[in-house]
Amino acid sequence: MLSFISCKKENPVKDLDNAVNKIKAFNTKFEEFYSDGIISKESSSEKEKSEYETLKKIATQYYDIMNKINTNIKLEKKDLNKGETIGKYQAEYERLVKEREKEIKEITEIFNENLTKFPK
Repeated sequence: MLSFISCKKENPVKDLDNAVNKIKAFNTKFEEFYSDGIISKESSSEKEKSEYETLKKIATQYYDIMNKINTNIKLEKKDLNKGETIGKYQAEYERLVKEREKEIKEITEIFNENLTKFPK
């Protein structure tokens, strides 16, 4: 009998990198698509997604990563309240955010500004 055991190890370094990379990807694509002052909801072909759909997908992936981070922190606090040993995910995540504070602030400001131009 062959069995596989999955040990899911949460990694705040990877999670933060993924979140930052998604914001950067969104900002880069937004700049590319918005060069004409419009984010199109129409696609150029049936196989391609519209500019709007492409950006929406990247933003959704970013929010999914942030939800994962927040869930990991919430679960860690829950485990701590139960008296269980915790992996210090939140402490490491907060340390990393502080280290990259300037970069995160800059790209988040651009992201938020881009969202104000995003079609409803």
